[in-house]
Amino acid sequence: MIGTEQSPATGESNEYIGINFFNEFDEHDEVFQKIYQDMSPWQKFLRNIIKIFNKNKLRAFYLKCGLKRIEKDLHETLPNWYIAHSKALGPKFADTLYEFTRALAIIAPILKATVINSNIKTCTISIEPCLLEIVFYALYGEDSVKNYPFSAEEIEHFLKETSIGSSDRKIKIKIQNFLEDFSESDFESIDYYYTNFIYLSRNLSVPLMDFLRRFNIHASLQQENNNWSPVTLSAISHYLEKLYVAIMLVDLNKIDFFRLDQLQNARFLIEKGSKEHPIDNAILEKAWNTIIDTIGTFKINNNLLKLIQLAHKDPGYRISYQKAHFNIHERYIKILKERVFGIVKRTARNSLKQEMQNLVQNIISTGTNNQDLTSVGVFTVSNSDKIHEVISEGFAHVHVITLMQIFIVKFYKPWLKVLLGSCTVNAQFTQPSVSTELNSVYKVLNKITDQFNQFVIDVHPTSSMGLRITKLLEAHKHSRSDKHLLKVFTESLNKQADTLVREFAGIFSPLQNFISLLLKDMQQNSKSFITNINTLKVLQEPETVRKLQELKNFSTNVMELLNISTQEQV
Repeated sequence: MIGTEQSPATGESNEYIGINFFNEFDEHDEVFQKIYQDMSPWQKFLRNIIKIFNKNKLRAFYLKCGLKRIEKDLHETLPNWYIAHSKALGPKFADTLYEFTRALAIIAPILKATVINSNIKTCTISIEPCLLEIVFYALYGEDSVKNYPFSAEEIEHFLKETSIGSSDRKIKIKIQNFLEDFSESDFESIDYYYTNFIYLSRNLSVPLMDFLRRFNIHASLQQENNNWSPVTLSAISHYLEKLYVAIMLVDLNKIDFFRLDQLQNARFLIEKGSKEHPIDNAILEKAWNTIIDTIGTFKINNNLLKLIQLAHKDPGYRISYQKAHFNIHERYIKILKERVFGIVKRTARNSLKQEMQNLVQNIISTGTNNQDLTSVGVFTVSNSDKIHEVISEGFAHVHVITLMQIFIVKFYKPWLKVLLGSCTVNAQFTQPSVSTELNSVYKVLNKITDQFNQFVIDVHPTSSMGLRITKLLEAHKHSRSDKHLLKVFTESLNKQADTLVREFAGIFSPLQNFISLLLKDMQQNSKSFITNINTLKVLQEPETVRKLQELKNFSTNVMELLNISTQEQV
């Protein structure tokens, strides 16, 4: 049952996981004694599961952890549950219950799958209430089991009458059948934390975010036990990021990129929610629904091997299965380039928002200070993700050049071509040298365009340079010499990128001067710079002034970063 409690400090009413439902079920004391004190059915079942997993060389760490904590911590906190009828859930028990629930989640899909086989249907009915429903029945009361096919009476009957022993063999056979479909090597180095997180999210009848949030609703919980680390939204966000990275390594032909972006959006929503006080329930609900929808798209429960690949602790670095070989470079370069193009196009379309200008300023500032372009913050990468470090180290130049290429060359070049061409042919300038400068600017723009395009082609995975990058990346983890070669090669590429950025920035001095004078004439109608401004149809387009102003501001920032001094000609 979920109750409310008034904070002594603020007087505000907060939700909490209470145990008021014990008042309503006092006559069932024997049932709860069975749940929390006589744990032998759970212990016996879990021990059998652990044995089966160990025979297949699986690390059942969280199952063992859950069993151990249930045996020790749960008994220690049991009296508090009967004493504190109206108080919030104790932190020690909350932590224990979360660990145990997380441990149970790893076998939930296997148990649920037994429903398909009518021969062990009775086994499923017996086991599932014990493993899942009882936990939430105890947490949330009778209402929590209404969505299950098992009533509270069935659960009570099971606890009093049913013996798990007769079902052990059938469960063991069923799980063995699951595991025999895959080789032992497929199960090595699995990070069960992420596996459990996915399983848990797919098998709870209560909203997980709501479930976890209530563990952290009171700051006093942490004060009661300094050693207790609550489950935070920021932690959830971190694990979602790891899941996102892992999903990107799966066969791209089978990935729904829209859903992948939705998962990333959900992570951003959770990050936002974790920073707001009080937490916005609507944000959490939206994020959680997106996650459930996204994970469902990948049909994780129906493909255990795919799940293991997704939940791999160090994706891309330790995946060496014979059944699935991942070409790290090809897959990452494809998805990163797509995301870069999408980000820049979307930003440019939205009137070149401030963050885009700051981004390009940082790129140019870094490049012109002879610094390694890998330090450019185009993408936020986690220091703990080795694969991210490798990709960031090897392909920073692709991020930079692609951004620069789209920002001006792809987005502005067609418009600049019309503007400069029209001015060169139709305009009559008060200073004859302007026409010469415009021709020069346009030639440089074309040259830079060709260089940008060639650079992107050179580092494509199918090119000779791209293939070399691929080999260096794949060998990166094996030897120091390969790591050194990758560093030298990256420095060479970054030097090329730095040169391109410098040449690209060089066109801004004459262009900024021209745009400044043209804007002054247009806005003041002074015609001191161009005498037949009305004949230039391109200047009459609604977007022209806005684009000119954006380019002027951008080029001004560029020159300031490059310490280029220029004076407007009047």
